[in-house]
Amino acid sequence: MELKTVLNDLRSFVEAEHKANYEKIYEIWDKPTHKKLESGESQKIIQVEKDDKHHIQLTLGENESRFREGDMICLHLGNPKEKRYIVQGTIEAEKEGEWLVRAYKLDDADIAAIASGCFADPDTMDLKPFYE
Repeated sequence: MELKTVLNDLRSFVEAEHKANYEKIYEIWDKPTHKKLESGESQKIIQVEKDDKHHIQLTLGENESRFREGDMICLHLGNPKEKRYIVQGTIEAEKEGEWLVRAYKLDDADIAAIASGCFADPDTMDLKPFYE
């Protein structure tokens, strides 16, 4: 097999995986918030506090979610397709009722907007610019 053919096949595979990943995320994001909370696909956050330059401390609501350490999340006020205040945050630590989340872009105005409550949904990292 020619190298060009292998690279084209690899690109096709990566494109298909990228598309499937976003379809799955959008499928979750499109669900009503109350349904996501019931199924564990979303987590109610009752307080957000900035910890340091790259960390926020989240106080969790009562629902149980599927999220665990290492998961990537976004924070929003009910519709992640409309506005995500924190993107590509990673849960670095969890203890009873709290998460420590690392995020590279922490805007004080965005944190203030969600400080008294928001929702966490799964997020993803778009690596497409690195291979285009």
